[in-house]
Amino acid sequence: MDQIPVNSAQLERQLSQAVETAMAVVATYGLRVLGAIAILILGWIAAGIAQKEILRGFGRFKGVDQTIVTFTASIAKYAVLTFTIIAVLSSVGVQTTSFVAVVGAMGLAIGLALQGTLNHVASGVLLIVFRPFRVGDVVETAGVAGTVKAMTLFTTELASADNVKIVVPNGAILGGVIKNVTGHGTRRIDIDVPVAHSSDISKVLDIARGLVVKDSRIWLTPRLPLL
Repeated sequence: MDQIPVNSAQLERQLSQAVETAMAVVATYGLRVLGAIAILILGWIAAGIAQKEILRGFGRFKGVDQTIVTFTASIAKYAVLTFTIIAVLSSVGVQTTSFVAVVGAMGLAIGLALQGTLNHVASGVLLIVFRPFRVGDVVETAGVAGTVKAMTLFTTELASADNVKIVVPNGAILGGVIKNVTGHGTRRIDIDVPVAHSSDISKVLDIARGLVVKDSRIWLTPRLPLL
């Protein structure tokens, strides 16, 4: 079988052109990719710093509700991340105006696909507006109970009585019954006291009233009936 003659000069020239093309591609797009990665890392760090600074800054003011502080910090974090994504796309050559137009056209589809997530966001906003509870309140909602520790754009964090972290979606909270145990400054507590059937009821009541009067934690007014 005859061998096809190879022109070494032509092969070397084609190989040189391929290497130059590869180097040009790497120089053009490689730097863009590295720049996009750098922007993404810096944006992620900036989002965390913005969240921490808002928490730290508002934490100096005692009159500011902690629920609003944590919610605002969460919004700031996601806002910085959104601008970071746009900057990353712009750095790699994606036209952001076209991107926004495409996102707008796909808005309905995205909204339908993420309606559960958007529901949590909208519920979080409504919880902030109507404020059925605040950070530090003890609540019972969505089948769980605990102390409110933080509230973000999507979820609310509770700590149970045995200090277990509970994360509840905002939509589940707003869509159900919210029982704020510490919503009022005072509340009534019913305590069952078992006594023998042969006991003198009048004497038992006198002893109970005497204990109530001596306990400084119990308010005598408004006076609530013992029976």
